Amino acid sequence: MISERQDRISQMDALHKQVDSIWASTTEMLAVSLPVDMPADERRNMLQVRNAELIQMFEVFELLDNDLKLLVKDSGMKDRTIADEMRRVMTEIDSLDSIINHNLELLSRKDSERASVIRSYTES
Repeated sequence: MISERQDRISQMDALHKQVDSIWASTTEMLAVSLPVDMPADERRNMLQVRNAELIQMFEVFELLDNDLKLLVKDSGMKDRTIADEMRRVMTEIDSLDSIINHNLELLSRKDSERASVIRSYTES
């Protein structure tokens, strides 16, 4: 179970990297496509947002070419799909944690030193 938990944590790390990659490439494309006369604060704020719906609320969004608009919308859909997967994986981690903690509680009644050693593996 501990190795299964570690697998799920690795899966979460990979999902976080996917989201980071999606928004990094989207932000990069936005950065080179935004109007040069766009106010610096607005530009900075728009490039920091990692949410398609919020990006679409900027007035300048309507001025962007259709391919870039589609990229933002697609990034938002991918982000939502990954977020759903992250919630599912997190639920699995929580479930595994409950089982592991219950088993460690039972073990600690018989061998507290061994339970402590095993618990240290779940905290890393």
